[in-house]
Amino acid sequence: MSFSKLNLLGWSNLYFQQLSYEEICDKNTCYLVLRITEIHRNRIVAMGLTGEQSVICGSEYHPISQNLAVGDWVHTELANEHYRIVKIFEPKNRVRRISNGLPQVIAANLDYLWIVTSANEEFNV
Repeated sequence: MSFSKLNLLGWSNLYFQQLSYEEICDKNTCYLVLRITEIHRNRIVAMGLTGEQSVICGSEYHPISQNLAVGDWVHTELANEHYRIVKIFEPKNRVRRISNGLPQVIAANLDYLWIVTSANEEFNV
């Protein structure tokens, strides 16, 4: 299996360049690279070559809202029935906001962004 199969999920050379030579040569690496699709209070869901997987976030990435976002690419390792994050790939872009005085990452690695609001009620630009 090759990394080109990850292109359907948005994989590009930007992320491939962030892998070490040993990781590239390891035939299992492409199965351990996942893209985060959901972040909940108690779990993270990511998509990879084997489909949807549950991911465990290490303590070095807490608080999650400041380190991870939907769209991030992560390199993982198998930990029982889950995958544990080993590293977060440097994203090509991130959307952030300030919440309670702290930065919060909303999304990462976007190609398009639409901002939508209701035209029915008064809104504040």
